[in-house]
Order: sequence, then structure tokens, then C-alpha cells
Amino acid sequence: MITQPDIILCELKRNGKITHLEAVRLGILHPGDAILKLRKCGYKITTEYKTKKNRYGLKCRFGIWKLKGANK
Repeated sequence: MITQPDIILCELKRNGKITHLEAVRLGILHPGDAILKLRKCGYKITTEYKTKKNRYGLKCRFGIWKLKGANK
């Protein structure tokens, strides 16, 4: 059975990064938990924070998880 950390890891290996919204679109409602489990397994995952305006013009801060050593 494939787990949520497996799905996140697959995306990180394929794209090198993933956001919370991307993870939710994959059916993972709490991706931070999956990231924590992967980190506990020894994967080097960093968090980069960005700020952008949403469709209402309000500033929003979000994190991008990146797998260190990923191809992209």
C-alpha cells in the first residue's frame, strides 16, 4: 500500500519540490506530517518561504519543500 509520505517523496524526486497546495491536490491534507516522517527517515528536506499576493491582493506566505540532492 502506498503511503502519503511515499507520494510526497515521489513528487520530490520527480520535481525536486512541492508546495502545500500541490500536496492537497494529490489528496494529502496534512503534508507537513508526511514531510516530518520523511525527515525522520533521514531525507534532507528544506523549506523555502515565499510571499505572493492572492487573488484578492492580500499578501500570503507559503513554504516550498525541496529535497536536497534532487535532480531538479
